[in-house]
Amino acid sequence: MKKLAATAVSSVLLLPNFAHSGPCDSIITHGLRNISISESDAALRSLKANRACSFDRTSLTDQQMAGLEVEVFGYGQGEGDYSRSKSEERVKSWCDSRDAAFATNVRSSAQAESFYQGAVSAWETCLKLNNRDFKITPIISADRRTVDIGIVYDGLDSPDANLKGVKAEGFTCTLENLDQPGEKVVYPVALGKATFNISCTRDNAKEVERGGELYEVVPRGVISIHTASEPFQLFFAEEFNPSLPAEVARQIRQDVVDNSVPIGAIVWSSFASEVFLEKLLEKSQRARYALADGSPIPSGSKLESILGAGLLPDLTPLTGAGLLAADGTIATNISSGEQISSKFNSAPSVDKWTYSFSLRDIEGQAYSPNEYEQDVDQFQIYEVNGALIAQGRTWNRKWNVWGAWKGGQANLFALGWTQLKLYPYIRVD
Repeated sequence: MKKLAATAVSSVLLLPNFAHSGPCDSIITHGLRNISISESDAALRSLKANRACSFDRTSLTDQQMAGLEVEVFGYGQGEGDYSRSKSEERVKSWCDSRDAAFATNVRSSAQAESFYQGAVSAWETCLKLNNRDFKITPIISADRRTVDIGIVYDGLDSPDANLKGVKAEGFTCTLENLDQPGEKVVYPVALGKATFNISCTRDNAKEVERGGELYEVVPRGVISIHTASEPFQLFFAEEFNPSLPAEVARQIRQDVVDNSVPIGAIVWSSFASEVFLEKLLEKSQRARYALADGSPIPSGSKLESILGAGLLPDLTPLTGAGLLAADGTIATNISSGEQISSKFNSAPSVDKWTYSFSLRDIEGQAYSPNEYEQDVDQFQIYEVNGALIAQGRTWNRKWNVWGAWKGGQANLFALGWTQLKLYPYIRVD
């Protein structure tokens, strides 16, 4: 997790004018709220703690530290008020708290990471647009049903200063020129010095049944703003009322995974069946897969109900066929006449080596060393019967003859390859 934390902070914060990020900070707050809605408050605390507390913050630049403060608290110190020491102290105090210490022991989910990265991308885009004189100010209501996005361009006249369009999923959006209220706006819109506002209203909730209980569900939503410079997007997580119990939510996510692999689909794994089927899969999942080795289709399975009695496909001959992974390198010198394989004797054991050569120490051999009429040198590097030939000779223009070949040395670069074994499993249920 430490690596993920450091990477995320760097990718978010290497941006100019970080002190002007105030109008964009609400996007981070919104992204954190998405995690709390879809996962849990514990998942949100875990993700923030792992990103803020699992690495050395003293190595961050001022820009990175300012942005990390936004990540933790959802807002910064404000334009013109930034203090490195205040930021470090606020984040340190939060990391030292019992809440953060507990959260770092909880693994944040892939979905939480995905939601957070989406918020980060939107925040980055907002900053980039602001730095290009596009001022985008999103205002999201507390119940996440209404979104107002103000757009102003205060730079010089430019063909890039226009709005290409607004697309929405789960929302109905309208664009209004606040300087000319009531006038119909047609895309593309030249922004000029006018103030525009995008007003979006979220679709109504629908009643659904989950785990024998009825819920009001507000579907996920996406608002995309397309400018001639950068696309800007806000994401809204699906919401349940009352809140979906953790076990029901887990089962829904599992159902999504299950349904993504249809009956009869092949899944390849580097683990043999005694590990893949007996140890890696949960007990409830083990009967869903079988090794595709030509054995009979499991009796009573869904695959049998579809295809009838018969045999599973036999894909075991493909196990490891042509699948290689790089596993070791050699960079050394080799003399003319030396067997190339001798350089691999002390190297890691691999299934195959590929290699290439380059000039290292080869001299031309003169026809008559005591004469000054020597001219062009010629060098050769090639392989004969597993041995390297690295040699050179020199042309004598007085006698119009080449000198004898003289052996030298070449550079050898070799890449080792290991044969991979992948085992085929077929979903049978």
